[in-house]
Amino acid sequence: MLDVFNPPILVNHTYFRCFPYMKSGLEFSKRRVVVKENYENKISQFKSTFKHHSNQQLNEKIINRKTYDKAAVEAARQLLAIRSNMV
Repeated sequence: MLDVFNPPILVNHTYFRCFPYMKSGLEFSKRRVVVKENYENKISQFKSTFKHHSNQQLNEKIINRKTYDKAAVEAARQLLAIRSNMV
């Protein structure tokens, strides 16, 4: 058993924070805008890298969405929607 009052590892630094580390000068609504812009930028980057992928590869990303980034899955969905409208 582990002794709570005398732990085997000495704790040198402890950090406690209720919210993730972000610039404290930004208001919450501005932070939301920044997060949304970053997400949209990631989607556009994934779209540019996925544009030469086949439909089967894009469907695989959607089916196995837990193993891929959220923005990558959304980019695959958008590309498939564009391709289905063209046909």
